[in-house]
Amino acid sequence: MPQSSVSDSKLDNPLLVMLIAIAFLGVVMLFSASVAFAEERYGNPFFFVIRQSVAMGIGLIAGYVVYQIPLSNWIQRRGLLLLFSLSLLILVLIVGVEINGSKRWIPLGIFNFQPAELMKFSVIVFMAGYLTLHRSEVSESFTAVLRLALPFGFMALLLILEPDFGSVLLIAMILIGMLLISGAPARHFVYTIIPMIGILALLVLMEPYRISRLTSFFDPWQDPYGSGYQLIQAILAQGSGGWTGVGLGNSVQKMLYLPDAHTDFIFSIFAEEFGFLGVMGLVILYLAVIYRLFRIAAQAKAANYHFGALYVYGVSFWFVLQVGINMGANLGLIPTKGLTLPLFSYGGSSMILFMLAFAIVLKVEHLSRFYPNPKHSDDYDRRQDKEFEVAEPSVVEASVRRPLGRSKKT
Repeated sequence: MPQSSVSDSKLDNPLLVMLIAIAFLGVVMLFSASVAFAEERYGNPFFFVIRQSVAMGIGLIAGYVVYQIPLSNWIQRRGLLLLFSLSLLILVLIVGVEINGSKRWIPLGIFNFQPAELMKFSVIVFMAGYLTLHRSEVSESFTAVLRLALPFGFMALLLILEPDFGSVLLIAMILIGMLLISGAPARHFVYTIIPMIGILALLVLMEPYRISRLTSFFDPWQDPYGSGYQLIQAILAQGSGGWTGVGLGNSVQKMLYLPDAHTDFIFSIFAEEFGFLGVMGLVILYLAVIYRLFRIAAQAKAANYHFGALYVYGVSFWFVLQVGINMGANLGLIPTKGLTLPLFSYGGSSMILFMLAFAIVLKVEHLSRFYPNPKHSDDYDRRQDKEFEVAEPSVVEASVRRPLGRSKKT
């Protein structure tokens, strides 16, 4: 299949450059934010940088591999991927390592793997395939939506047992977004969202630490040395940065004052060292990636790559939500959820899965740009015939596959 070959492909250079820029900035900031903690805890200031670099290497290899896989394979094996992810969620409850009261990680030696990150990716692949093959059912019958309740309800239960309330909330919002974009009627959301909100509210009330997070979020100064300590230190770090920051490596809060300075709150250290102008530059960079993702999804939809379009929309929602939740928690706009800043903060599992997810995005962009109809390739699942009317190629025969849609400079 010539269009799957990386050697003769033309990747989306603007998206690739932006992703590399975010990852590069992330590694630089990871060293700066983690140096004191890594030296104090492990006696090696490069401890976290080395582990993050290993994860990035694994992510590049995994991305190269999945780029070769036809999109139709993801549709056909979406159920196996979801079952594998559910199995890892069960395994982590049995053999997982506990950190800060949560059992979310499976120790792999060079780093701890977090199955919840794989589950986010698996949910997007599964939903994209399901909504591609059952589009008419989803738009006409609530039963097609209700069938999703069993696997995703079980998934939510396993995540809550870890506990990982933030991932449950994030995945729920991704599911809602993908259902909306696929054209599910509004009445379906009345049947699903209201019970979901009730269950989530009940889970908050059942756990004292979640209530504590909410109260400290509204007024962290009520308990400045307890539940409000982390948010107060994050705000102090951001305020200390001023317009231009104190300079790279000169953060005070990273000197063991701000907990999780290299993970959940690396954004605050960045704000301290680069100031308001640096923060605006980083936000603009993330917004540019988000804009490009939605453009690729629209391009794939126009080119009849229905699975590809839904998949990219799903990755877009994942990326948008995780960026917004992480930055919002740092700024004190929402309660802390323990989610990484994509491709930026420390987290090997998150880094690998985002790189893998973006590799498939790049494949979708390449296919939809050069080969605007998948019907005569391995990237088409024949079961889509009953759901979609796919136009025949108008300019190019399947055997020729001459690039369409953009100039060679693209």
